[in-house]
This record gives sequence, C-alpha cells and structure tokens, in this order.
Amino acid sequence: MLLDIYIGTLDDSSFSYEGGNWSGNIPKKISPWFPEGHKAFRLLLEKIKNNEFVGRQVDWGGWAAIVTPDIICLFLNELPASEKRSQLLRFAKEQLNQQKEYVLVGIES
Repeated sequence: MLLDIYIGTLDDSSFSYEGGNWSGNIPKKISPWFPEGHKAFRLLLEKIKNNEFVGRQVDWGGWAAIVTPDIICLFLNELPASEKRSQLLRFAKEQLNQQKEYVLVGIES
C-alpha cells in the first residue's frame, strides 16, 4: 500500500470537505509530494485523531486537514531533513497565500 501526502486547495469545485460521495472526493494536488510519504501520512492521521488539526476522512482512501501555510511549515519541520523537505518549505513560503487556508491531503492507494 502506498501512503502519500500533498497540499490541495479548498477552491477545488470537485472536492467537498463537508460532504461528497467518497468516490474520488479529494482536492487536486497543487504541491509536490511530501517526503517520507508513510511517515508523513501517519503523522497527519495522528494529528487529525488527536484534534491537533481540523480534519476528517473525506474519501475511502483519503483524509483532509484544513491548515494555513504556517501550519504546513511546522508539519514539514516534524519530518526528517531532506532536499525534498527544503523544496516543500520554500513552496509553502513562496507560493502559498499566507492569508488563505489549504488542505493537507493524505491518500492511500
């Protein structure tokens, strides 16, 4: 089983955080894949379960947490240091609107 995480947007009209039919109900990917996919996925689910993140299961194999770019950076800093992590930190700081909320999406496939 493959476990991965990426950043999605709440602006995706094909995604419904509150509802949806659980048939591909995950937002489109706007970021590179996170490093350490299995570790990142498990950490995301732990934070949702412990109510550290506002999140829920939104699809059979998908979970979503609504977060700000600052929270994304804090989350990334909990993962082991790597070039991929550095690239994602730059992406979050430079490409995301700091006044907007995004979705951390964990998927299993």
